[in-house]
Amino acid sequence: MLKSYRFTCQACEVRLMIKDQPYAEGAHIRAVGYPHNGPDVAENMLCLCPNCHAQFDAGAITVDDDLNLSRNGEPAGKLHVVKECHPSFEQLAYHRATS
Repeated sequence: MLKSYRFTCQACEVRLMIKDQPYAEGAHIRAVGYPHNGPDVAENMLCLCPNCHAQFDAGAITVDDDLNLSRNGEPAGKLHVVKECHPSFEQLAYHRATS
């Protein structure tokens, strides 16, 4: 999944390089552990930089069904998506409802 996005953050489009290697994190939209019990599948994942991952997990970044991003309640552009790796609208709605 990270390779589909070339290790580029879907939220801020930063491609973090560490010693000539790109680095990004796979962030579960709906956490896989208790109490959320989200599925561990590509449709429940986003490719994010460490900063956006932390903000997403804390609810500071949310994604609407039209893929518009909000950061700290303010409009923040659109989530970048590729055809082969589209996030689940169901999981995005769950994230919004629980953030």
